[in-house]
Amino acid sequence: MLHADLLQLWTSTTEPNCYRAALAEGDRFVVTSDSVSMTVEAINTGKPVSVFILPQQTPIAMRFSSALNRAGGLAVLFASGLLQAPADRQHLYRELVNRGVLAIYPEYPAPHDAKLLDEAGAAALSAVKALLA
Repeated sequence: MLHADLLQLWTSTTEPNCYRAALAEGDRFVVTSDSVSMTVEAINTGKPVSVFILPQQTPIAMRFSSALNRAGGLAVLFASGLLQAPADRQHLYRELVNRGVLAIYPEYPAPHDAKLLDEAGAAALSAVKALLA
């Protein structure tokens, strides 16, 4: 098996940008749980994607606002946008794993067809909308 590693330091002046080429040429991908966009772009290649779950620490103020949001105590403030609950990326990753589109590192999902990829895109969109609601 031929194995090639690529390291590119990303700066505002990095040229050429090899990101799209790496997505096109990679056989499978490992993404980190801190970037939904990186995950979606890797999934959109149709190749197996594994997610490395990073520890998620939410500041106490964000946990408090999230608890208030769930309790509905200050629903008006959340509805108006004055308060915002923290994004729960872990929910998105759990949903994609449950649908078989993504696996937790070091595992990889079974190859999926275009229909499943469309379902993954719909699940990702739904989760993002829920995060923004």
